Amino acid sequence: MAMEKNKVKFGLNKVHYAKITSYDEEGVPTFATPVRIPGAVSLSIEAEGEASNFYADDGVYYVINNNSGYT
Repeated sequence: MAMEKNKVKFGLNKVHYAKITSYDEEGVPTFATPVRIPGAVSLSIEAEGEASNFYADDGVYYVINNNSGYT
């Protein structure tokens, strides 16, 4: 089987998820009891947010990335 250039495949094993229930005073999250997802075949995570360019000297001087989590 031919694989695309620069691609690596990893298997999934013992997939779980847990929701954040609260945050303490220092911003550290507390999680609910993890829930198993039996038979998971794939996992796709997409970053939420956008990049904002700051222009100086007639071009992009630096880029500000806004990380709003993942879906």
